[in-house]
Amino acid sequence: MPHNSCLSLRCFSVALKICSRLREGIALSFMLLLTACASAPPSIRTAGCNETMDQTCYPVWFASNRRPSSVTDLDSGFDDETDESIHYGRRIVAVPNVPLNNSVKRAQPAILDDSPTIALDRDSDLSEVVAWEGDMQSVLATLNTQDRDVVVYIHGFGTSFDQAVQQAATLGAALRVPGIMAMFSWPSQGKHSPLSYLADITSVENSEEELAGFLAQLGRLAGPGHVHVIAHSLGVYGFLRSMQSVTARAQILEPQMHFGQIIFAAPDIDARLFRRLSAVVTPLSKRTTLYVADEDFAVKASELLHGDRRMGLLPIGSQIDAIDTIEVLGRPSKVEVGHSYFRDTPTVLRDIQTLLYFGESPEERHARNGFPVADDLQQTQAWIIHNQN
Repeated sequence: MPHNSCLSLRCFSVALKICSRLREGIALSFMLLLTACASAPPSIRTAGCNETMDQTCYPVWFASNRRPSSVTDLDSGFDDETDESIHYGRRIVAVPNVPLNNSVKRAQPAILDDSPTIALDRDSDLSEVVAWEGDMQSVLATLNTQDRDVVVYIHGFGTSFDQAVQQAATLGAALRVPGIMAMFSWPSQGKHSPLSYLADITSVENSEEELAGFLAQLGRLAGPGHVHVIAHSLGVYGFLRSMQSVTARAQILEPQMHFGQIIFAAPDIDARLFRRLSAVVTPLSKRTTLYVADEDFAVKASELLHGDRRMGLLPIGSQIDAIDTIEVLGRPSKVEVGHSYFRDTPTVLRDIQTLLYFGESPEERHARNGFPVADDLQQTQAWIIHNQN
């Protein structure tokens, strides 16, 4: 081959590498910009929460494989390191009273006392998990059979423990969860940086056994009620991986534990991988619902970074059998990242609430609420909700 041709090939190869690096750099910078623009969540108030006209004290039962900030005081919170064991507790969180428009009428769960986290005597014969299970069962026993449900929230990337608790409490209060609200918090670094994102992927992958065990544990406690799952963003990846784990096969798949509603919100996962992994989950739920968006800039940044199609972003192509796909179109504010629409948009919240209360199909929810509406312009059998406040 002539010398000039070899030189040209080398230059072309170098140029490709430079372009690839530039693409990665732009994607990471874009992700940093977007996450930096996201508003900081309200601070956690773990003690002394008082009911007022503008706020409610809402309880969240949690499990986490994060390392406690203090081994003798779980009230001090948890950091971003993985622990060798799972920790359990209950937090009381002050959330603003924002009524859900045209909310479904149903009895509210009882508001508990203001103890922030289950205080455990290290000399007690009761283990942490036994104390936690007893606390949860005492509340479930007071509920009607139709309300004896547990809704589990699995958070996404860049979420600290305190942020995750706040998100779970705000979501539970807005949805008027039938039963109680629970949360699994895997050790996200709680930071919005490229290295933190990569570390979060590893952390959620390494938490699959603990998450699967927690879900099986809730299934035993909730009976005869159901366990509903709301997984967000990178938490969708973690949930689907957990369902492939050894623990899941032993405690969930083989005994055929059944979930109520499984809700995937803005999933940050490769579309092909999602289709393959979700095939294990759909037979185990009454209904599985996927919420995707056209203006989710956090997922767009992830898609640019990974160089593949992410499941949470439109268009997603053909629909998946046994999964109802809801397309959320637009953003009410151009300053929003558009990644938290499932807990910020009244119409989406109402749709999720109807799912939890009645387990209805999109057609039935349309008849009840007027949305979602069928997408007549496509042959994908998708449904649409317009993101409007």
